[in-house]
Amino acid sequence: MFFASPIELILMIIGTGLLVCQVFWSKSFTEHPLAHRLFLCLGLGILINYVLALTGLNLDQLHLCLGLLAAIGWFWAIKSKFLKIERRDFVFLSVLAIFLPLYFIQLILQTNTSWDGTFVWHFASRIMYYTNHLTAWADWTSPAYGMSHPDYPKMFSLLGAENAKLVGHWSEYSARLSLLVPFLLCLCSLFAFETKSKYFYLFVVLVFFKMGDGLWSACNDQFLAILTISGLWFWSKPTDKMTSLEWMTGALILSLLIGTKHEGLLIAANLIGLAFIMNYKSHWQHLSRRHFGLLKSLLSGGLVILGALIWPILRTLKGVKNDLSLVSVASLHHAIDRLRDPISLKLILKQMFFNNELGKLSILLLLLIVGLNLLQKYSEKHQNGPESFLKDWCRFYFFSTFYVFYFLTLFCIYLVTPQDLNWHLQESAGRTTLPILTSVLLMWFWLFSEFEILLKFL
Repeated sequence: MFFASPIELILMIIGTGLLVCQVFWSKSFTEHPLAHRLFLCLGLGILINYVLALTGLNLDQLHLCLGLLAAIGWFWAIKSKFLKIERRDFVFLSVLAIFLPLYFIQLILQTNTSWDGTFVWHFASRIMYYTNHLTAWADWTSPAYGMSHPDYPKMFSLLGAENAKLVGHWSEYSARLSLLVPFLLCLCSLFAFETKSKYFYLFVVLVFFKMGDGLWSACNDQFLAILTISGLWFWSKPTDKMTSLEWMTGALILSLLIGTKHEGLLIAANLIGLAFIMNYKSHWQHLSRRHFGLLKSLLSGGLVILGALIWPILRTLKGVKNDLSLVSVASLHHAIDRLRDPISLKLILKQMFFNNELGKLSILLLLLIVGLNLLQKYSEKHQNGPESFLKDWCRFYFFSTFYVFYFLTLFCIYLVTPQDLNWHLQESAGRTTLPILTSVLLMWFWLFSEFEILLKFL
C-alpha cells in the first residue's frame, strides 16, 4: 500500500476544512437558491470522499466516515436554514422530480456499449472494489491494463466502487447507479446560475439533450462538459463583485474538473488564466485592501485545488503512464510531421469542427453576433441603449476566448498523438470537443438573454 505524501495530504485536508467552514458559516449561504446550496454540499461531499480515499482508507472505512459526516450534516441542516425552500426553488425541485426518475430508468434499461464506460471508468471501479482501495498501484501499473487508462483521475470511479461495496457484490448496474450522484451535481451546478432569463430552461434542456447517450454510459466527458459551463459562468464574473461564497464555488468547480478527467486540468488552467488576465486590476486592488474574507477564500480555494492535483503527482511518482506520452521527443516529431502534411491538418479540423454540430452552431453564432451588433448600434444612435449591455460583453469575450484556447489545446494534442490519427479522431473527437460545444451553447444563452434586455430599449 502506498500512501500519499503527508505534506500534500495535510495541505489538502486543511484546504478542504477551510472550504467547509467558509461555506457553512457564511452569512450569505442561506441567501442563495437551494440548487446552489445543494451543489456546494454535494460537491464538498465528493471532494471529502476523494480526500479520505487518498489518505489510504479502504472502502469499508470510507463508508463509516461518510456515514458519520452525513449524520452530522443532517443535524446541522435541520438546525440551520439550509432546508429553507422559497418560491424560486419550486421549479428546480420540479425538474429534479422529473429528471432524476427518468435518468434512473435510463441507467437500468440502457446497455453500456461504449469502450470508455466499460473498460476505463467501470474497470477502474472494479479494481477498487476487489482491492478495496483507491491506491491499488500494483494494478494501475500493470502493462495489461494500459488501454484502460489507469492514469485517469478516480473521483467518480471511486463512487462506483463504493456503491458496489454497499450492494455487496460487483455488477455493472451497481456501479452505474452511482452516476446519479454526478448527474445530480451537474444539474445543481446549472441551476446555481441564479439567472432570471426566460431562456434558461430551454438552455438546460438543450445542454442535456446534446450530451446524448454518454450521460448513462459512464464516460465522464458529459459531466466534464456540464461542469465546464458552470466554471465559465462563475469565473467570468468580475472578481471585485464576487462574494466569498462565489470564490468558494469557483474553487470547488475547479477541483471537481481536475478530479473528473485529464482534460479537466487543462480546462481549469484555462479558466484560472483567463480570470486573472481579465480581472488582474481588481485582483491587486482587493489584495491591497487586505480583505480577510477574500484572502481566506483564496487560501482555502488554492489549497483545495492543490489537493486535487495529488492524483496526477502520485501516479507520476509510481510510474502510471499515459498511453499518449505527450511530453517526449517522439511527440515533437509527430507534431512536425503533421504540420507539414496538409491532409493531417484537414483531417483534424474536419473531425473536430466540421463533422459535428460544433461547426454549425459556431457559424450561426457569428451571424447572431453580427445581428446583435447592428441592433446595438441602432440603439446607440437613438440614445436609448442600455449601458449594462455594453459592459457585459466582457463575459462573452471570456467565453469566446476559452473556446479558442481550448480548441487550440485539443488541436495540439491531436498533432502529437502517437496513435493512428484517423482512428484517434474517430474514437475521441466527438467526446473531447463537448466542453467547447457547451461553451458555444452558453454563448448562445448569454446572447439571447442580452437580446431580451436590448429589446426592451428599442
